[in-house]
Amino acid sequence: MHKERQISEDMYSKLTAAASQYGVSVFAVLLTAYGFSLSRLCRNKRFLINIPVAKRPEFMKDINDLLGECSDFFLYDYEFDNKLPFMEAAVRNQKKLWEMNDHSSFTGTDIVREIYRENGNRDNLSAPFVFTSLLDIPFEEYRSFRKRYYETHTSQVWMDIVAVRFNDRLQFNFESVNGLISEYTIEAVADSFISCLTELAEGRTDIPKEKVHVIPETN
Repeated sequence: MHKERQISEDMYSKLTAAASQYGVSVFAVLLTAYGFSLSRLCRNKRFLINIPVAKRPEFMKDINDLLGECSDFFLYDYEFDNKLPFMEAAVRNQKKLWEMNDHSSFTGTDIVREIYRENGNRDNLSAPFVFTSLLDIPFEEYRSFRKRYYETHTSQVWMDIVAVRFNDRLQFNFESVNGLISEYTIEAVADSFISCLTELAEGRTDIPKEKVHVIPETN
């Protein structure tokens, strides 16, 4: 299942300005908004978010001559605090991201391997929510191909949001395997995410999280 949401370049500039006032990156703001939106549907307010990261180990000879994607991932421990204002949560998440990056020589893949070695299985590790940012990749317009089919088939990923920057907008693609999560849930998370960013762009950075946007409860 594929759902798209967009914000304008002007709104992105306002988000960047709001983030800079607190000394955090836009990535930290987007990650916080994603975690907030997921927490509205999770009974457990503490969960893992899988963050893919580009990685080409410098100690490997000729690694930069290798063609293809070289990546790993962070297993980010996201915790929703109902009493913490949004931007304070973004500051906390930024600090945690820095700490993870400082210890990135032991990767997410290494963590999964250690858990498997200790327990004999990976059932005790569940990180089905993914946040992928491609905002740092320069946008190039391709005229040779037209997209006719787009669908994810990664069954262990329940929901993946991919942030992409175009010349005049930011686009967020919400991906999920068909039938795994209801369309209503995908739409609710996407709408909550955009509503949260809209509030921040309008300068309401000091509003407690519970007042930003509430996803209606389902039966």
